[in-house]
Amino acid sequence: KPELLVNTHGHFDHIGADDAIRKLFNVKLAVCEAEVEMLADAKLNASVFFGRSFEVKDPEIILKDGEIVKTSFCQFKVITTPGHTKGGICLLFDDFIITGDTLFKEDIGRTDLKDGSYETLIKSLDKIKKLDPKLIIYPGHGPSSTLEHELKYNSYLR
Repeated sequence: KPELLVNTHGHFDHIGADDAIRKLFNVKLAVCEAEVEMLADAKLNASVFFGRSFEVKDPEIILKDGEIVKTSFCQFKVITTPGHTKGGICLLFDDFIITGDTLFKEDIGRTDLKDGSYETLIKSLDKIKKLDPKLIIYPGHGPSSTLEHELKYNSYLR
């Protein structure tokens, strides 16, 4: 049974089912503070620009950089990785990392939407580059990878 719902960032394609999931499973929503405003604004979460327009209720939990979050079956560390959005985060587990739209297989997230910044995203990638290369990467879109593969083949990490 889900115990927590975490958004890596506030774009519509990542938050669209938040309220339904919260209700169905009776779980709390957790996001980085810099993303809270996006949840409740169809322009900021970009839903209005892609033929939809929705808003998500405020989260119950605000995540901080370096925070360790524990559930009954796992724990993860929050790593702030702004650039795709101003409050993007990655979730670091023992053997894998959920990178949202910060890092994809051989690519990175777009930075041309509101509050995106290429320079900031490159700085965020520097944090990821220092992690264990054996980590499996689970991005917000597309296939999984390993940090070792990305360090070798992703031009943004070299």
